[in-house]
Amino acid sequence: MDTSWIDLRKGTAGYYNGCMKFLEVAKETLLEGMTRCPCNKCKLNNSYPLEEVGGHILFYGFYKNYRQWVFHCKDQESNTIEIPSDQAKVVGRDDIDGLLGAAFRVDNTAQPTNESQDPSLSEANFEDEDLYNMHEELNFDLEEDDEFPSTNTNEEEAKYKRLREASDEGLYEGCTTFSKLSFLLHLFHLKCMFHWSAASFSKLLELLLDAFPIIMEFPSSYYEGMKIIKDLGLSYEKIHACPNDCILYWGEFAEKSECHICHTSRWRNVNGNEGDTSENVIKTRKKGVPAKVMRYFPLIPRLKRLYMSSKTAKDMRWHFDRKDEKIISHPADGEAWKKFDQRYEEFAKDPRSVR
Repeated sequence: MDTSWIDLRKGTAGYYNGCMKFLEVAKETLLEGMTRCPCNKCKLNNSYPLEEVGGHILFYGFYKNYRQWVFHCKDQESNTIEIPSDQAKVVGRDDIDGLLGAAFRVDNTAQPTNESQDPSLSEANFEDEDLYNMHEELNFDLEEDDEFPSTNTNEEEAKYKRLREASDEGLYEGCTTFSKLSFLLHLFHLKCMFHWSAASFSKLLELLLDAFPIIMEFPSSYYEGMKIIKDLGLSYEKIHACPNDCILYWGEFAEKSECHICHTSRWRNVNGNEGDTSENVIKTRKKGVPAKVMRYFPLIPRLKRLYMSSKTAKDMRWHFDRKDEKIISHPADGEAWKKFDQRYEEFAKDPRSVR
């Protein structure tokens, strides 16, 4: 099957005709009306209706490493086709590219330029008027990507590179469902949902590695896993607290060892015999182990992340763009919000303002 059109520039008649041929082929392998999207943005990671896939490959370009259409050809020998090494890394369950792109403000849809092509051909230019009309009639449903350009520091770029390597590495050779990063994120999600301890999480990882030795270079403990996903950010800060909730050991109280209100020690009591054979059990203060800890989730980094993603940023601006129905359907319809807008007019003009 001729796939040379994949290398043509977007907007040319040859590229468009090639896309139409691909869509005709893909019609035969739809699963519940959906098929994997081979555009440069999705790279077979997401499934959509055929019309939306057509819009993606026309506007984002076709993934150049996908030459053998093993997910779209209804072929008797498709089960014996050997998947190239680059293609074997493609995993199709989670949009990790989208996650990393939103977290680090990186556009993963950038394409290499082909200097051999005529520079007068723009990406959105259809030379043939009838061809353009055909495209208009198809009415592909497409969501534009309006993410901001990257402003990452060298440290952020290093984090992004490490995470991309983990997301490109399959869980085991030939795995098309999970990458190393996506599987680890699913495990941590379960840990949070069901309140697993760090020790139980480590034991689970040890069991998985013993049972499935084909899993390649996977973390064997909770702390090794944290080293990988901590680069995604959104961590929390630990602040020591009085066991009786009187104060936080923060700010002017950061160096104190005792609560000045109830005079309870900041540090945990540790029971131990320490050679004492009497009935009296010695209680010692173990400095360095806090009696109580509050986990603080900083607000500003979370707000930044919500606005980095084009999807969540739209929801964050909803209160500004919605139509006022003269009923209270959102706090923005209340008198308090409106009074606040009147008092701080400049603040209220920004659709990204958050009360």
